[in-house]
Amino acid sequence: MKKIWIVILIIVVIGVIVVFTNDNKGITIDINELSKDIIENIEFEDELNKTDNETASKLYDINNFTSQSVYMSSGATSEEIAIFEFEDKEACKVALEKANKRIEEQKQNFKDYMPKEMKKLENAMIKNKNQYLIVCITNHPEEVGKILSKYLR
Repeated sequence: MKKIWIVILIIVVIGVIVVFTNDNKGITIDINELSKDIIENIEFEDELNKTDNETASKLYDINNFTSQSVYMSSGATSEEIAIFEFEDKEACKVALEKANKRIEEQKQNFKDYMPKEMKKLENAMIKNKNQYLIVCITNHPEEVGKILSKYLR
C-alpha cells in the first residue's frame, strides 16, 4: 500500500512540475499564415496592405512585439487585421488594452466621417491567447472566428 501512495505522489509531483514549467505558450501560430488565411477567406470592402513594424507600432502604440502581421485599409474603411506575437502572455495583456484603445479611437474617427463603419468597429474581433493578440475589423466577424478556432486550439 505504501508503494502505491509513493507512485501516486510521484505522478502528482510530475504533473505539477509539467503544469508550472510550461512556458505559457501552449500554442504556436504562424501569424503570417493566419493573416493570409483571413485575407483569402474573408470578404473585405477595401484592399488591405501589409504594414511595416514601425507603422504597426505607431498605429497600436505597441512596440514590444516579437513579430507582427498588420494589414490596413486605404482609410476609406475601418477594416484591418492586426496580429502580434509577444514574449509572454503578460506583454500580450498590456497590448490588449492598447488594441481596445485603438478601436475606441477609430470609433471616434469614423462616427461622423463614415458612420456605416461603426457596425464593423462595434463588432471588432479582438482575441488574446497566451502570447498572441489578434484584431480583425470586418463585416464578417463570425467567419473570422471560425478561422481563428483552427489556430487557437
